[in-house]
Amino acid sequence: MLDPFHALYHGLHGVVLVYLRRWDDALAAARAATSIRADAPVATSVVQFVCLSKGMRDEQLADQRVRIARDPERVAAFEWGLEEGGYEGAQRTLADVLAARYEKGEHLDAPGIARRYLDGSDKDRAMAWLYKGYERRDQNMPYLGAPEWDALRSDPRFQALLRRTGLPQ
Repeated sequence: MLDPFHALYHGLHGVVLVYLRRWDDALAAARAATSIRADAPVATSVVQFVCLSKGMRDEQLADQRVRIARDPERVAAFEWGLEEGGYEGAQRTLADVLAARYEKGEHLDAPGIARRYLDGSDKDRAMAWLYKGYERRDQNMPYLGAPEWDALRSDPRFQALLRRTGLPQ
């Protein structure tokens, strides 16, 4: 590594390890990045995804609380959703807040909203947001090959979307 003290490099290394499904190594790389810069965006996303992939929901929820702490609307939605519907409820209510902001013109990525819906066990709304991302040419659409979308791979709508984007099945 050319600059071992650069959080982005550690975070990107974590992304590569996620694609290889080397969860523990990916988490270690992401943690190295967040030790350098606590809010390193790539690394915090890796931490979130790896925690989910390993079934570490409590740790993922704790990390998520830290990430949204400065946004009272998201905190309120998260806590209400958690109380009403558990983990999935918290993810759906967060997705609803983000979706409303997106529709008001706030710069958010549609696949990120889709991910929250998918984490909330709402595959239909996740697919709707992925299609919205496709229609609006979201810059994150090329990453549909990432392991985070594995839960949708067998869905014919997802396969059709991959064909439309020209990504491998």
